[in-house]
Amino acid sequence: MNAPFHPFGSPSGPFQGLEAVLDSWTMLAGIGGVLADLAGNPVIGGPLVPDNDRLAAMLAKAPEARQRRFAEQVDDLRAMLMPGLSALTGARELGRDAMVPAQALLEEYYRSRYAALLLLMPFE
Repeated sequence: MNAPFHPFGSPSGPFQGLEAVLDSWTMLAGIGGVLADLAGNPVIGGPLVPDNDRLAAMLAKAPEARQRRFAEQVDDLRAMLMPGLSALTGARELGRDAMVPAQALLEEYYRSRYAALLLLMPFE
C-alpha cells in the first residue's frame, strides 16, 4: 500500500520543503490581504509577521517536530480559508454584503497564524 502524500515530508522522514512552506506562507499573506479588503480593512490585532528570510531562520532553528507541525498548521489554515474566501467573493459578486463574515474569517486567520508562529518561538 502506498503511503499518503504529504507536501512537507513524510511523517517518519526528515522535514523537507522549506521553499514549499515559505510559498504557502506567502500565499496566506495574500489571502489575508484579500480578507482585509473584503472586511473593509479593519484594524484587527494581528501579530507582527516575519518576512520570509526571518521565517526561514526561525524554521531552521526550530526542532524538527515543530517544523513539521508548523507546516501542517500552514496547510490546515490554507485549507480552512480557501472555501470561506470563495464563498465571500461569490457573495460579493452577487451584490451581498460580505463585510461581517469577512471580519470573522479575518480574525480566525490572525488567531491561527499567531498559533502557527508560536510553534517556532524558542522555549528555554
